[in-house]
Amino acid sequence: MTEIKLIQSEVESALSELKSKADGVDVSNPSITFPESSLDLLSEITKIEQKYYTTLKQYQNLLIKTEQDMRTLIDQLAQKDKELSQKMK
Repeated sequence: MTEIKLIQSEVESALSELKSKADGVDVSNPSITFPESSLDLLSEITKIEQKYYTTLKQYQNLLIKTEQDMRTLIDQLAQKDKELSQKMK
């Protein structure tokens, strides 16, 4: 049977980097204003821009949630590993 070796410090480091990068994603909308125009094109561009920033924010939230879930799972795995090693002694 293949052994899974968990090097928790390396995982924690990678998760911290993921969180840092996810937190660093700029999801603020610069609210670019267009001159008043009756052109539908400007309206459509504005709608697309709003969808873009909404999607970007959702992506950031997903990255942060994934990082949090991974930390929880790694902690649980480390705890189970510790419990098993105690039982084997």
